[in-house]
Amino acid sequence: MRRAITQVQQNHTDFLAQLEGEPNHCLIVRNEDPLSPYIVDYRRIDEPRTLKTKNRSGLSTFNLYSAIEPRFGPDERNLRHKQTELAKETLEFKAIEFQFRNTIGGAGQVHSILKLENKAIQANFLNELKKNFEKYPDKVPSQLIKLLFHGSKADPKLIYESEEGLDIRRAAFGLAGQGIYFADTAAISNGYVGVQLQVDGQNLKSMFVCFVLPGESAENPQNANQLRQPPNKPNSQELFDSVHMANRQHTVLYTNAKAYPAYLVRYT
Repeated sequence: MRRAITQVQQNHTDFLAQLEGEPNHCLIVRNEDPLSPYIVDYRRIDEPRTLKTKNRSGLSTFNLYSAIEPRFGPDERNLRHKQTELAKETLEFKAIEFQFRNTIGGAGQVHSILKLENKAIQANFLNELKKNFEKYPDKVPSQLIKLLFHGSKADPKLIYESEEGLDIRRAAFGLAGQGIYFADTAAISNGYVGVQLQVDGQNLKSMFVCFVLPGESAENPQNANQLRQPPNKPNSQELFDSVHMANRQHTVLYTNAKAYPAYLVRYT
């Protein structure tokens, strides 16, 4: 960790790459206030207002998971949802771009990133997250929450402005049955998106970057294409929480509340 902190003073991208290691690591750097650096440590993500801050090495460090809690100002109380285009110079933008760019395989150039906030979707997700902490007390947030990709040919507004978000009722059958599919890499989700927007003569595609609660996943279950819910755990009446098709790098959910589409990447 100290080696990474030394690197960030020279190159933010190096720091992101070293901290992430793999796409689902919980820590990123954010340029919140260069004159007042701090490290935000979310030890208990189910109490998102409880922060532990430490001045350290002149850095501004931000836990991406704080984006799970809706942030509406006093003049936004009547809003059910809002979308904010991230400024490209912020490290929140760079962190999401980093996730996308390093898994798209050179196929896409990021045009813009929208931060998506929806009170109903986020409340449902936070409730599921609390259940996960109770169900799996020995797991840390990075084991419970994954940052995954979702591609859709539908109008993104139908998803991020709705109360359900990604909706199992609209899901088609696939390799793991009727579920909501998330990919480990942007390259996989890229095959499921369509051209949805024209800006300055450019045809832009849109891809969701989602917080996902996979819990305990059934790995490559048999007869998966007939599933409408996760299979039972071995010798138990209890169901798995999700399905993971390792050969296709897909995580599949069968309920809406375990996913929060938090960002929309627009790209060529």
